[in-house]
Amino acid sequence: MVGLSSVKMAEAKRPVSLANQLGSRVLSLSEPASFDEIVARYHADHRGRAGRELRFFEIQKSVEDAVRRAALAEMPSGKRFRHQYRIPRTSLEQAANRCSSTWP
Repeated sequence: MVGLSSVKMAEAKRPVSLANQLGSRVLSLSEPASFDEIVARYHADHRGRAGRELRFFEIQKSVEDAVRRAALAEMPSGKRFRHQYRIPRTSLEQAANRCSSTWP
């Protein structure tokens, strides 16, 4: 996978393709690709999903429930968020318990 740090956007002579984190979609940037253009494209591609994630935590019955689910990296399906898969479940549970113990 090609990362932004390995591509010299300013020196690009032809369109540059960057695979996103999922590897299933390709982001095509036409020359010149400014930082603002990259950010705008990222927002266009990811804002909806991020909004749904936030909404999931907003609709929890209590702040404590929302914090616990966030600490456990739980999605609405009950599965773990993809970017948290390497963290052992026991570590997430310890974090959730510590967060819970701080509530008055």
